[in-house]
Amino acid sequence: KLIVLEITRPANRAVEILYRFYMGKIVPRIGGLLCGERWPFDYLNQSVMAFQSPKDIADAMKRVGFSSTRVFPLTMGIVHVVIGEK
Repeated sequence: KLIVLEITRPANRAVEILYRFYMGKIVPRIGGLLCGERWPFDYLNQSVMAFQSPKDIADAMKRVGFSSTRVFPLTMGIVHVVIGEK
């Protein structure tokens, strides 16, 4: 059994708009104040936006031999759990 916990872009458009604002504007400012550097938090936002979708992860797992792949959204789709069995 393989269990993947992945940060993802929310599928719900309203949640995604709030998420992009929070990750793009709020997190880098707070991180910059706490750590003295903003760039790691800007990078975090950019990398999360480039992550594969939960469906893409499940499809990749199927291609390499996992069956019964299941996807479970958490925290309004900001995080997903993808489970596959071999």
